[in-house]
Order: sequence, then C-alpha cells, then structure tokens
Amino acid sequence: MSISRPLLIVVMLTLVTGAFIAGCAGSKSRGVEVGAGEYYSEDEFDALSRRQKSNYCDALGAELESAQNEQQRMQKEIQDAKDTIQALRKEVVPIEQEVLALESRIRTLDDQIEEVMALPGEWKIKDGDTLTLIAMKENIYNDIEKWTKIFEANQDKIDDPYYIFPDTVLVIPRDWPTD
Repeated sequence: MSISRPLLIVVMLTLVTGAFIAGCAGSKSRGVEVGAGEYYSEDEFDALSRRQKSNYCDALGAELESAQNEQQRMQKEIQDAKDTIQALRKEVVPIEQEVLALESRIRTLDDQIEEVMALPGEWKIKDGDTLTLIAMKENIYNDIEKWTKIFEANQDKIDDPYYIFPDTVLVIPRDWPTD
C-alpha cells in the first residue's frame, strides 16, 4: 500500500504529538529510532529512566519540528502550484476565447463555401435572357459587369455577345481557388 507524502506527514505528526503528550512531560531498555517511525508504548515509556525519557522526548520534539517544517514547505509548494495554475489560467482564457472566435469564423466560412458550391455552374438560356441579365442574377454573379466572364467562357457557343439563343447551355465560370 502506498501512502502519499502529505498523508505520511500528517500520520507522523499525529503519532509524534500523541507520543509527546503521552509521556514526555515526565525504563525499559528497548531502543527506538523516532526518525524511522518507531515509538515506545506507554508502558515502555514508563519503564524508561529519566535520561532515556529526556532523550526520547528530545527526539520526538526534533521529529515534530522536522515534520512541521516539512508541512510548511509542502504548504508553500502547494501555494506556489496554485499561483502557477492561476497564472496559467489567465493565459489560457484569452487563447480559449480566440479559439472560440476562430471556430465561429470557420463555421461561417464553411457555410459560405457551401453556399458558393451550391451555385450553378451552367445556365440554360431562356427567351429574353441577355448576358448582362444572366450576370445580374443573384445565384450567378449578382453583378452586371461580369457578363464578360460568361462570354469569354462560352465563345465556342456564342459568336456575338448581343445575340444569344434560347436553350443554349452556358458555362458559368466560378474561378474556384485551385489550392
């Protein structure tokens, strides 16, 4: 079973404090190593000589002080980590907002591309059509000046741009990007 370092320190503090309270205010010969997590039971402590009790209490006090120092160091480390996280969040928020704006722009562009791709690539001439009227149609170019594009793309079908004939199918150039 693995115990996290902060939990181990809390357990050590509890044990050291308990042992300190249990008898250090005041002699069996079993030696303990407080730094290794060994402690006397209450009965063992009572059996110690006055000098052994004093040494044991000094060792417990030193261990308690060491554990408290480690706890303070870890609390500072935790606070430093929290400060770092807060600083990183301040950097991330504008980036997230930019990503959201870009995603929205991409969706808008995708919609526009879909609309453009849905535009006709051909037009069948009807009675009364002229190249300028065809160019003015919203789903063609929505621009009267672009009639020349239609003429240039269909010179194999149109000899004179002022004389076009019904039922002729014209190519409507879109000038799609090539890459």
